Amino acid sequence: AVMTLDNDIAEVFSTSIIDVKTKIKRCTVCNNITDLEVCNICSNEERELSIFLYTIFQFYLEKAVKLINNTDIKMKTKAKVLIESMIENSYINYINSNKIIYTIINGILYYYLGSCLQSINQQIIDEELDMNTSPCETYFLKSLDFFNALPMNVKIRYINYYQETFNNLGIIFFNKDDPNKGLQYFGKAEQIY
Repeated sequence: AVMTLDNDIAEVFSTSIIDVKTKIKRCTVCNNITDLEVCNICSNEERELSIFLYTIFQFYLEKAVKLINNTDIKMKTKAKVLIESMIENSYINYINSNKIIYTIINGILYYYLGSCLQSINQQIIDEELDMNTSPCETYFLKSLDFFNALPMNVKIRYINYYQETFNNLGIIFFNKDDPNKGLQYFGKAEQIY
């Protein structure tokens, strides 16, 4: 194929190969391909802050999940307080500048807040039956709102949260003696599965 190229095209092609060989190198931080010593991603100071804040978020989320999974109701209550403080925390406001990350984080936090309340005690859920909308339901619906706002190519990465939210809403409506609505949510969860 090279033999059939016009001389001008062959010259541009060969110059491009030489440029790649002489100008392109590996970033000294992440080993990505770049024409700089440190690529634009690694040299972005805001990126380091975002990574730091995301690491803090992961740390507290894992702590909250451990508390939710604890059998002691006091630990579950601590998880609820921790998740609520994470939702209100200022670093979430910083991450708000990246709408997709902000949306993902809030979708996850409201999912766990709903799960936490659901796991605290069946008695609490039973007491909520007198209310039109329980706090668990409200948090799961907020979680769905956030996940529904994501582009499909991003939402697919968080499909387990999305599916479990539908499943949990189905449970809530069955507990509220609204099996038709419960079945609708279970059906949506099953479609995802």
